[in-house]
Amino acid sequence: RVGADGARSNVSKFYEFESKFFRGSLCLGITFNFVNRKTREDSQLKEGAISYMYWVDTFKDLEKENIRLENIVYYRGETHYFVTAVRKSSLLDTGVFIANDVDNLVSPDNINHDKLLEFGEAIGKMIGIPKLEFVKNHRGTEDIDLFDFSDRVSAEECFKILPSSSPDGNSLIVTLVGDALMEPFWPIGTGANHAFISSLDNAWFLHGLEHSEMDAEEFLDFRRFVYRKFRGSTNSNLTSPYTDDLD
Repeated sequence: RVGADGARSNVSKFYEFESKFFRGSLCLGITFNFVNRKTREDSQLKEGAISYMYWVDTFKDLEKENIRLENIVYYRGETHYFVTAVRKSSLLDTGVFIANDVDNLVSPDNINHDKLLEFGEAIGKMIGIPKLEFVKNHRGTEDIDLFDFSDRVSAEECFKILPSSSPDGNSLIVTLVGDALMEPFWPIGTGANHAFISSLDNAWFLHGLEHSEMDAEEFLDFRRFVYRKFRGSTNSNLTSPYTDDLD
């Protein structure tokens, strides 16, 4: 059985995987999508990460509207996609947060949806989106989301082998992949990488249980070693040559 059910995995909870909880300073993010009409004006917009260092005047113009951002990332595809890290004070000053309720900060009841839309529109206008119209999500509402990425959970073990309750039964192998295995720290940008790599590692592991030439316990220990290496992976060291050094 493979747990691929995302962050705060129910599979992980049901099979009682040991996990480690990480809590950092408050980090808030907003993602949103505008309709891409694929006009000439749309296609001429510059994609990529937008930092304060190189867009000082533009960021200062936003600050005049109490919109204070850490960064902006903009990609153009089927939609105009934005993701940005934003300061709590900015969301309070613009009225996006109804109250400074620490325990329920990003609860839907504490978010003024109209103010959140205005917040996103101001950023889209800054980038130069020709006509601001939010994409509709699966609920039929504007595709914009405000979330807290201050904390994350990482499983201490990547697999469990549970013996059968029947003498003639087979053991149950339970594994975790993707965010169910290790939630990414959003600004680092390793979420998709980790999802793919953990899935490939898992496929290799399940295949190796049947076909590996290693001794069974040696193979399980090696899988644990691979997971320890995986947990320390970043964008920079993911490109390093692989070695089979077990030290």
